Amino acid sequence: MSWILILRIHRDVLTQIRKHLEVWKKEAEQIPNQELRKQALLSIEKKAFHCGGGSIYALLAQGKIKQTIRFIVAYQTITAVFFCMRYKVVGFEAGGRRQEGEE
Repeated sequence: MSWILILRIHRDVLTQIRKHLEVWKKEAEQIPNQELRKQALLSIEKKAFHCGGGSIYALLAQGKIKQTIRFIVAYQTITAVFFCMRYKVVGFEAGGRRQEGEE
């Protein structure tokens, strides 16, 4: 791997990911519902790695690197929150089965 590529990943990708995740974290901290706030913050923490992996592809976007990273970070974070809502908050357990007492 060339040192120029490593430099670009660090300079153009990783710093942007941290910036966008921090914005999402501040937004999540304002969620009034305690369970949803907890799930959102957990999602941001757990999806940082996936944001990094996906955002490397932003280097292919040439002049739209920042916009591409912003989209990838938002997409990774939001999809994780929706998954948590579906399987934890809405009355589902892992595996898609309804919890006892749910209709």
